[in-house]
Amino acid sequence: MVAEKGTKKFDLMQYFDASDLPVMKEKFLEMMDEYVDEYGKVGREVKRFTTFEQLYAHYINH
Repeated sequence: MVAEKGTKKFDLMQYFDASDLPVMKEKFLEMMDEYVDEYGKVGREVKRFTTFEQLYAHYINH
């Protein structure tokens, strides 16, 4: 997406520390918020799921 759409590039691995995974989680969620903004710019709806099972059920049926 970076090359084709000009979306910001993220380097999450710089935050990886196996002994402190909450930092990685927080940075990942921040990145996802930025992707939500990108979707909004092009009028795309963001689907949200509270469990992996809901996500799986949605995509396996579509």
